[in-house]
Amino acid sequence: MELFERFQMHGFQTMYVLPMPKYEEWTRLRTKGVFHHDTGYIVADAIEAYPFANALLVGVYPYQPYRERHVVASYYPASNQAYHAIRAIGQELKEEGMFAEIANVPLRECLLRYGIGSRMDSQLLYIKPYGTYFVLQALAVRLENPKYSEKGPFETVCDHCGACRTVCTGAILGEGHFSVSRCIRAHYEDEEPSLETMQEIRSLLGCMACQNACPKQTVQPIPIPDEIRETFDAVNILTVPPRRIKELVGFNYRVRHIKRQAIVLLANQGRVEALPILLKLAEENDPFYRKALDYAISLLQNQKTMVK
Repeated sequence: MELFERFQMHGFQTMYVLPMPKYEEWTRLRTKGVFHHDTGYIVADAIEAYPFANALLVGVYPYQPYRERHVVASYYPASNQAYHAIRAIGQELKEEGMFAEIANVPLRECLLRYGIGSRMDSQLLYIKPYGTYFVLQALAVRLENPKYSEKGPFETVCDHCGACRTVCTGAILGEGHFSVSRCIRAHYEDEEPSLETMQEIRSLLGCMACQNACPKQTVQPIPIPDEIRETFDAVNILTVPPRRIKELVGFNYRVRHIKRQAIVLLANQGRVEALPILLKLAEENDPFYRKALDYAISLLQNQKTMVK
């Protein structure tokens, strides 16, 4: 089976074959604090990390935003699906005798340096026709006669209109400048969430505001699948078995953090009917949830009083 066909069979829309990359600029930007602290697992030198490899197989796994943006960002179920897809492809290739390993490298930067896609002010990669709505996964492989993809034209798509900057919490500084310390998504799993972070939570796990606001996007929203809606409803998720949550968005996410986000989200959505559940949780006196519960209960009790 051709590599491209194999990737498509597993849900990737397209696949690029790249030479092993060098990305000093990405490393410099990470040092400056442009990227999230959780990018520590991304290797600093792909050639050193994968000495057997002479090519990267980079798969593009597209997704669509949900119309119901207040539940959970659609990126996360798609990211989980893409991860399992690349694992399956890697296993198949190994069984056929090929050296293959999931490549933890800065894939957006690799594609940009190869002329594929364009960097937006949000620092997201834009690729036609997916916009920024896609997940990238890659394998470092050893090919007998690698035929690398054709380099792109190094196009610029972002015209710095300011739409993403308007809806952002301050991370997008304009003209390509970005500060991850101001990105609300970067603080969703802080050990001690700030008041500012809690006030900005509008859906579980992710924000996606910059993507949704971009006038360059052509991808149409879809209805949220019933399974996702029911599991990630901010009330339901407080009692859903942790394994069920992880099956949908990935086992690397900490369920306690997601449930803490749900507590805050209930308050920001004004769901006064959730007060009895939150008050019962407060009785358990778990310090991990205390700040979120104090915030949510206070806000909802005030709203309940105003309604009366």
